[in-house]
Amino acid sequence: VAGGSACEVEVRPDGDGWRLLGPGIGVAVAADGVLTYYDPAGGIVRSDELSTGSAGEWRLVSRHRYGASLHSLGGRSMWRLDGHSLRCWNTDPGGAWLPDDDPLSVATAGYVAVDDDGAVHCFIDNPYDATITVTGVQAVAEFSGGPIRWHVSIGSLAECVESFTALTGRPAVPPRWALGHHQARWGYDSSEAVRAVASGFRQHRLPL
Repeated sequence: VAGGSACEVEVRPDGDGWRLLGPGIGVAVAADGVLTYYDPAGGIVRSDELSTGSAGEWRLVSRHRYGASLHSLGGRSMWRLDGHSLRCWNTDPGGAWLPDDDPLSVATAGYVAVDDDGAVHCFIDNPYDATITVTGVQAVAEFSGGPIRWHVSIGSLAECVESFTALTGRPAVPPRWALGHHQARWGYDSSEAVRAVASGFRQHRLPL
């Protein structure tokens, strides 16, 4: 639920399954285990279908509203995830980061689906090696093992971010001196090269 605070949830029968109703969100649990998420107006915003393997691996197929665009999964080189299959396994590529390198050093199993009516955020809380493939409004997450645990929030994009940070914890406000450009790159071969970069910042009156 957007906001991330504890709340009361109503549970009632729904055909062969169950319906869970909370403030701002509803979830239908079908007899076959499929989850369907509803917004306050009763519109379907997402569905999840889980399957598991004999060696502990598992697969989650998620579908979102028509017209939604999916974004994030950490520090990726593309804005829209559609048409990409991306690995969630933090890796330092070494030497350089090229546009299609995957994964990079900040690869998280969290993404947001955004459309004209709002946003749906999903964070899969699992550190195991995984690949997430996005095709249109469908995301298929395949994990090599680990806990079957994910968190979904709906609302505006700002409300989804608030809910996510309420779940994971919010960083303290950094000191004022730390707010500014942080310069880094691969391949400083000498102290002279570092000093030359610093001199360039001073020459162009750029804070560092």
